[in-house]
Amino acid sequence: MADAATGTFAQATIGTGISVGTTMTIGGTDAVNYTLTQPTLAADITARELTVANAVAANKVYDGNTDATISGSTLSGVVSGDDVILGDAATGTFAQATIGTGISVGTAMTISGTDAANYTLTQPTLASDITAKELTVTNAVAANKVYDGNTDATISGSTLSGVVSGDDATLGDAATGTFAQATIGTSISVGTARTLSGTDAGNYS
Repeated sequence: MADAATGTFAQATIGTGISVGTTMTIGGTDAVNYTLTQPTLAADITARELTVANAVAANKVYDGNTDATISGSTLSGVVSGDDVILGDAATGTFAQATIGTGISVGTAMTISGTDAANYTLTQPTLASDITAKELTVTNAVAANKVYDGNTDATISGSTLSGVVSGDDATLGDAATGTFAQATIGTSISVGTARTLSGTDAGNYS
């Protein structure tokens, strides 16, 4: 018997119990004395798995949310000529909103197109960093003083600038500073040792 190893599915798309046609033949000296009935066959075509290549989740400065930006995503594994398009590939979700390194970034990428039903999509495994947000002190004023033999300085008006709305970050040690010299002078540099406290202070510098 020949042509026994190959057949033809009744459809190219996915499905279960799809009819498989055959064109088996018989040969040999006595073949003319026989007829051949083709077998009745059926099998499944399962969805082809696609992966996402080249996806990169960008690092970001702390902003109080879990939004992530993704770039470079391309589909890998599509059969040549098929219409399959990758969607929702530019955004993701950090596993936490607070600062950290190598934080997992989840995605919800999709596929569409005429042939998309014949495929499944495996989401990429991504990770990235959230770095501390830099805060500044505005409106601070160091008061002039009469010589008193020490470098103590008094500061007023200090406010924090850059805190994400709703975050608990409080400025400390804002009322005192240190003159660079104890002797009289003009425009003497005044050093500070401001601190941050509060539930969300760890996300800031």
